[in-house]
Amino acid sequence: MNRSNPYWYEELQGNPLNRTTFTDQLAAQIKDKAMASTAQVRSRKVLRPLAVSSISLLCLLGLMLFIIDKASNSRGGAETYMAGSLEQPAQLAESAEGAIPVIPVLSDEEVNVLLSKKSPADSEWEQLINQAYPDPNMDQAVPENKKEMLDKESVGDEIMLIFSKKRDQYHRISMGVDYYEWGSQKWGRQQSSSYAFPEGPGQMGAKSLITAWFRLDTVPLFCGAIIDSRISQIRITNKEHNIQQMAKIIPGKDGYTYWFAVLPQQEDAYTVAAMDAEGEVIVKGTYYF
Repeated sequence: MNRSNPYWYEELQGNPLNRTTFTDQLAAQIKDKAMASTAQVRSRKVLRPLAVSSISLLCLLGLMLFIIDKASNSRGGAETYMAGSLEQPAQLAESAEGAIPVIPVLSDEEVNVLLSKKSPADSEWEQLINQAYPDPNMDQAVPENKKEMLDKESVGDEIMLIFSKKRDQYHRISMGVDYYEWGSQKWGRQQSSSYAFPEGPGQMGAKSLITAWFRLDTVPLFCGAIIDSRISQIRITNKEHNIQQMAKIIPGKDGYTYWFAVLPQQEDAYTVAAMDAEGEVIVKGTYYF
């Protein structure tokens, strides 16, 4: 009985060297793959330096912005802390009518004369805080865009804190504190911080007291605005209750009532209690530095 040959038997017949293995089709495939690989390498060589350059540029811009921010808001490496908290309302006061006097633009010589006074008048301090760093986004010819000085307080003989407010370009009221220090026979503005809140009926939700707290150099302070007309006094205490201070209550020309307090020393936290005339607490909160 004859057995059939396996399938590979016929394939082994003849000379294997006569077979065509490297065809034109295979050569074209190899060429295409080689060209694609070269294009990818070139693309990487072009994109890689661009990516590195872009990352380096972003890092440089970030460093520049950080340095500019530190230079404008702190001195000698000391940080300026700013935070704000809105606590519960009643009704916003209507803006009082009456024009705010235009503050004249002073020459450099006139500014230096005022800074050289050991005890400038309130009107002179108001001129100085408006000359320090004019807001380029605001029209300085409009009286409402000027800072209105609300209060000042000295810390020792060589530090003066000026509390003020103004309307900003976003139709908010911006409260701020400017820190001046006496040295080389003249005052120099070292730091400032501010906090803004929206004005107008219905903008505050259900708030009764606006509280902002800062640390300028080593001086902790509080400031804010009273929305609830029942509030007539504000008491600030530390955790141990061995520091107790009453804030200054300051009626503004715009119909709002503001408050301001400079604390004698740095503490981890202070508690602010807003009370009515009888001492009944209306709103209370603890704030951390």
